[in-house]
Amino acid sequence: MDASQTSASRATVGLFDSDSAGLEAARSALEQRAPSVSVVIAASSWGELLTDAAFPPDIVVLRPRPDDRVSLPYEARVCRIVDASVLAIVDSDGEDAESARDVTSIVIAHSLDEAADLLESWDAAVH
Repeated sequence: MDASQTSASRATVGLFDSDSAGLEAARSALEQRAPSVSVVIAASSWGELLTDAAFPPDIVVLRPRPDDRVSLPYEARVCRIVDASVLAIVDSDGEDAESARDVTSIVIAHSLDEAADLLESWDAAVH
């Protein structure tokens, strides 16, 4: 298998985090810890994610923040409409964790490390 085939078979990931410092840290961590995926979008606003030429990726990783203007369930539904799988990184006891549990088509991680592990073993047919 040549390099272009390897790259083509990797799942694409869009990352949304309204905290720009958190966004860069997450992007770097995912690229290092989950080499089987390709981060093609890193957006700090919902509009930036949706209007990127690479949207929709195979998987959208959402990192909700308390001041986000768009709710996690809404973001997840929009992603699912375009057939993107959704992985949310939420605190285990926060409000976002509670709202994420209400969205049946979402995979939840409680840390960036857990998210990277999930992405590394992602099976798009299951999610």
